[in-house]
Amino acid sequence: MGPSLPLPLHEEWKDVDSYIEALLSFATSTPLFLNLCGGVHILDFLTSEPDMYSTLFPEDWRNFFHEHDLYDILDLVLTDDLSQFQSPNGAGWKILEEREEWKNGPSPPPSLLDYIHDIRRLSLRRDFTSTIPKNTSAIPQRLAIGMKDKKLHEVEHFSKY
Repeated sequence: MGPSLPLPLHEEWKDVDSYIEALLSFATSTPLFLNLCGGVHILDFLTSEPDMYSTLFPEDWRNFFHEHDLYDILDLVLTDDLSQFQSPNGAGWKILEEREEWKNGPSPPPSLLDYIHDIRRLSLRRDFTSTIPKNTSAIPQRLAIGMKDKKLHEVEHFSKY
């Protein structure tokens, strides 16, 4: 028996159709996403005039990027909890004053926080809890012959879908 949802979606999504609709809408109507995910070749990004960095990214994002370490930006995009930037009523982002800082530099612009939030909510969940006890296999031994551990894991778990 497969899971209740055929995709590992975040709690926000109650059904796959609404998720797919939102994903397609975002992917086809967000210029930055369209350009960064296939619209611009990396060589063009690095060599074109005027440069693509200045053309694609808003000025407030570029100013923020210039003031912070690359690893802090990666943490913000990939792992940091965005609730620290949310307004107390939960609707939107705090209006951050000039003197407020984040990791010894300016706070992220609201448009960047919106983009990060959208990317995260449209990404599939990456957490995984196995229902198969360790040192046991759900696949008969005759089918598992020749499979490495990684392949065996993939076949066991993906076949449940």
